[in-house]
Amino acid sequence: MKAVNDIKRLLLVSAITILSVQANAQGDPPPPPPPPVDPGDVPVDGGLAFLLAAGVGYGAKKAYDFKKGMRKEK
Repeated sequence: MKAVNDIKRLLLVSAITILSVQANAQGDPPPPPPPPVDPGDVPVDGGLAFLLAAGVGYGAKKAYDFKKGMRKEK
C-alpha cells in the first residue's frame, strides 16, 4: 500500500512539474492593437500653406487684372 501512495505522489509531483514547465514555456501574449484613428483627425501641414499661397496668388492676379482694366478705361 505504501508503494502505491509513493507512486501516486511521484506522479502528482511529476505532473505538476511538467505542467508548470509547459505553462512557463509559452510566449508572451501579443501586444494589444493600436487604438483606432479618428477620421476627423487630419494633419495640417504643407497643404494648408500651399492653399494659402495659391489664394494670395489668385488675389494678386485679380487685383492686377482689375487695375489693368481701369487703365484701359481712362
